[in-house]
Amino acid sequence: MDKITEDKVLSALYTQADASDQHDRLTKKVNEHIQVGWQPYGPLGKTILSDTLILTQPMVRYDT
Repeated sequence: MDKITEDKVLSALYTQADASDQHDRLTKKVNEHIQVGWQPYGPLGKTILSDTLILTQPMVRYDT
């Protein structure tokens, strides 16, 4: 079994004011991290705070 050596949580904020410009914000961050050896870990998180949607994605790196 591979050992997790690093972890982080990526996040992206989405508001109604910039609804037309928010497409794929978190997806781009996740894909950039995958390119340098990170992997998504677990489910997407979602929180709403003061009319702002906050999406989060846990990411990990494994010992190679």
